[in-house]
Amino acid sequence: MKARGCWFDAHCDTVLKLPHADSFLQRETGRHVSLPGLVEANVRAQVFACCVRESEFPGHADSRAEELLELLEQVIAH
Repeated sequence: MKARGCWFDAHCDTVLKLPHADSFLQRETGRHVSLPGLVEANVRAQVFACCVRESEFPGHADSRAEELLELLEQVIAH
């Protein structure tokens, strides 16, 4: 469905799924965010959340978050 107007989504956990970037680049039929879905819905701004738990990446949660954000930039640049 083509949406009217301009949309702004203020929270999205897609960054945490970027190691599997194909799911972001391909149209999703469920409730997950995809780049084609954002374009189709006329979303003009998207805030991507990036929360990496220290308990899951002891001693390098900050660097893991930076890696994910760099990956997001690479995926969007395509």
